[in-house]
Amino acid sequence: MSHVSSPPTEQQRRIESLEGLRGILASMVVFSHIQIFFFPQYASTIEALSNRLPPGLGNIAHRSMQFIVNGNLAVWTFWILSGLVLSRRHLHGLQVHFGPIRFLATASGKRYTRLAIPVLLSVILCWLLTHSGLMFNEALGQHYVGKHPDWTAYAAWLKDLTPPFETLTGAFKSALLDSFVAYDRATTYNPVLWTIEKEFLGSLLLFAWLYIIRSRKNAAGWSLLLIAGLIAVRQAWAAAFILGMLLNVTNYSKKQRTHWPLLSTWKASACALALLVFAGGHPNYLGLLNLGLGAALIISSLWLSPFRRLLSTRPMQQLGGLSFTIYLIHLPVLCTLSSWTYLSLADHAPPLAASAAASIATLLFTLPVAAVFYRLADLPARKISRAITQR
Repeated sequence: MSHVSSPPTEQQRRIESLEGLRGILASMVVFSHIQIFFFPQYASTIEALSNRLPPGLGNIAHRSMQFIVNGNLAVWTFWILSGLVLSRRHLHGLQVHFGPIRFLATASGKRYTRLAIPVLLSVILCWLLTHSGLMFNEALGQHYVGKHPDWTAYAAWLKDLTPPFETLTGAFKSALLDSFVAYDRATTYNPVLWTIEKEFLGSLLLFAWLYIIRSRKNAAGWSLLLIAGLIAVRQAWAAAFILGMLLNVTNYSKKQRTHWPLLSTWKASACALALLVFAGGHPNYLGLLNLGLGAALIISSLWLSPFRRLLSTRPMQQLGGLSFTIYLIHLPVLCTLSSWTYLSLADHAPPLAASAAASIATLLFTLPVAAVFYRLADLPARKISRAITQR
C-alpha cells in the first residue's frame, strides 16, 4: 500500500456519537446488576405490572425494561465497538511499512497497557475492601435466604462475589495475568473482568487479521468469511471484533474519510428503536442476536441524526468518557455501599423501598468514584499506551 505521511489526529479519530454510546452501554450493565442484586423477582414483577396496562402499552413497557437491563447485549456491543475503533486507528498505521512482528508487538503492548492499569487498580480496590470487612454481598445473600429459603442458589452466587485471595501477590497475579489469558471465576477479585480476557484476545485476533488483509482488495469479503467461520465454531464473541472492523472497512476509502452517511429522519430512528427494543428479548442463538443488535446500535448511532445528536451532547460525552471506569468499579460499589444501604433499611422499610434506596445509592456513588478512578487509572493508562506507540 502507498505511504501516507500524516495519519489523522486523535481528535479526528474520535467519533462523538460512539463515545456517547459507550456511556449508554455502561449504564445498561450497571442497571442489569442493580436488577440482579436488589430486584431478583424482577421478571415476574414487571410482567405483573405490564398486565395491568392495555395490551399494546404493557408489551412496550415490558420490552423496554428488558432492553434497559440487557447487560449481555451491552458487553457484546462493546466488543463490536472495540473492533471498529481499533481498526479505525490501525488501518492508518498499516499504510506505512511495518513488519508483522513490530506491528503486532506494538499494537498488543499498547492494548495490554491500556487495559491493565485500570484493571489492576480495580483489583487492588476490591482487595482492600475485602480485607477491611466492607463487603456486604454475602450478608445480603443470607438476608434473602432468611426471607426466602428457596433462594439458596442466589445467595451462593452473591457469596461467590467475595474475592478469594488472601495475599496482595495473588491479587496482582489475578489482575495482570489471569484476567487477560486465564480468567477463572473462582479466583477473580472483580467478576466483571470476565470480559477483559475476551477483550484482549479479541484485540490480538483483530490486529493479526488487520495485518493479513492490509493489502487485499476484497477485505470485506474475506472478513465475512472469517465471521462465518468463528460463528460456526461457536466463537461468536471473537466475530464481534471482526464485525466492528467490517463496519469500518466498508466506510474506508483511499481518502481516509472519517464521517459516515447521515440520515436526518425521525421515522427511521423510531423504527430502529422499536427493532432494538422488541428484538432484545429473543434467544441469542450462537450469539447471532447480540451481533445483529449490537451492529444495529452502532449503525443507528452513526447514521441516524436524532441518535447522533443526543449521543454527542456534553453529558453523554462525559458519561462515555467514564464508561470503562464505571464498568470496573460498579460491582465493588454494589457489594459495599449499595448492599449496606439495603440491609440497613430491610428491617424498617418495605422491600421495594429498600431496593429503590439501594439503587439510588448505587447511581449516586458510582459516578463520583468512577471520576476519581478515571483520574488515577484511566488517564495514566491512555498516556502510557500512547507513549508506547510514539516510541
